[in-house]
Amino acid sequence: MPHLHASHFRNAWQQIQFSKMVRILSSLRKVSKFVVFSAALVSILLLTRSSMRYKPLTFQEAVLKYSDQENRIFLATVDSSYVEMAFNLYLTSFLPFNISNFLFMGADSKACQMLDDNGPIQCFSYDFNETEGNISSSYGSPGFRRKTHYKTQVILDALRLGHTVVIVDLDIVFFRNPLEHFPCGHCDIQIQSDVSEGNTGFYMARPTIASIRLHEKALELGGNNSGISNQKAIDRTMESMIRRKTINQTTLNAGKFPCGFTYFEKKKIMFLGDGTCKDCVLLHNNWIVSQEAKIYRFKENGMWQVDSEGYYSDPTRKYLTYDNPIDFGRNLTLGRETEALKTALYMGHLLNRTLILPTFHCHGCKYEACRNKKKACALNTFYKIAVFDKYFKDGYREHVFLSHPKVPESVKNRQSPTFLIASEESVALKIEDPVEGKTLVPKNTKKGATESELISWFRGTYGDHSVLRFHSLYGAVFPSDNTEFLKKIKSALKVTDYRQY
Repeated sequence: MPHLHASHFRNAWQQIQFSKMVRILSSLRKVSKFVVFSAALVSILLLTRSSMRYKPLTFQEAVLKYSDQENRIFLATVDSSYVEMAFNLYLTSFLPFNISNFLFMGADSKACQMLDDNGPIQCFSYDFNETEGNISSSYGSPGFRRKTHYKTQVILDALRLGHTVVIVDLDIVFFRNPLEHFPCGHCDIQIQSDVSEGNTGFYMARPTIASIRLHEKALELGGNNSGISNQKAIDRTMESMIRRKTINQTTLNAGKFPCGFTYFEKKKIMFLGDGTCKDCVLLHNNWIVSQEAKIYRFKENGMWQVDSEGYYSDPTRKYLTYDNPIDFGRNLTLGRETEALKTALYMGHLLNRTLILPTFHCHGCKYEACRNKKKACALNTFYKIAVFDKYFKDGYREHVFLSHPKVPESVKNRQSPTFLIASEESVALKIEDPVEGKTLVPKNTKKGATESELISWFRGTYGDHSVLRFHSLYGAVFPSDNTEFLKKIKSALKVTDYRQY
């Protein structure tokens, strides 16, 4: 950690005083004899302030500048591969609750600049010499374990400066300002529960001798053992200190500060609207592997606010969606719904439309989230989102997409009637013509609609609708002979389970 010098505090203090003097002099200008004098002095001060603004802050100056009057600060580490997740934390948590005492800690040279492009958002580039900042490190990987120890380092540095730190992982969303809900005013550590251990993705550390010692020992333990994450290092060290009664620690109420297991699985929440948590202070979207899966789960629960490249707000993009209304039983349903998904992806490609995902039946899922009231499951229940995004990241949207407030009303209001593409299979399944919808009959009902029929119907006759709705897609479309695209679909659908392990 850089040596703390009195000039570091003085420079930050001078910036605050300059701002105050400008306001005072502005009021003095109302008195005529001060007009010329104050105007000249204000100009000088503004020039000085401008030159200071572009001087990079030290860590000490940055923490001092952004902490609140009680020397409390939220810290969150971010590398360039997780900038979108950091931006979502800002949009869903810091901004809505007027939390200004936060600081993102850039783990590589690009992270802060990328955040600033979205903001500007306060960020300090901490020199971790991270060479894999652009690589999204999944839970359990060597890169993941290495990067978690950065949190321990920045917390320790801030504690040594006399600041109370609340560390916040990027996969968290606030429902309230957490500072108003920590129960213990004298504890060294107040940490979130991760079911069987403390969760170092969210906790408060006060600047006590015990807290500093905890982080020093955990950093040493992690440095000597590359096989453990900072959570294991913190928890093991803390358990030892608790046994020796050298630290005052409390675990936060799991109902108010739930981890991903408690919130999604125990409460049986799969989609937006499946349930509420009136007492929740925040949600930690863990217990699921990969950044892509975390983002997807955020989206399906209405907790994603990043609108990169008009993800939500584009008024010109066109969509298609469909349902999976029939339960074929435990052994057949997933196969039939997978074929319908392949058909929908192919139609999206052919018609230049983005697929809004349906829900899926939950057969075979062993996790409690799949036992939600609607008995409906999301794509991550069966297929690996990180792999799917590799091939179709911009080709699909979450099931609840049209409920998002950033989707233009012009898109929501220009939905088609419900189409049914007639086929021998739809007849065999006794699917009736949709009420207030339209049945389209291809020439060959045995094999389904051809490319030319799809283009004629949905680029021509019904092409003006922003959203094309289909009753279902069982046997509706003639199998494509586009072998390259079929290989893409096959590669994208890698079987996994709900937690994405």
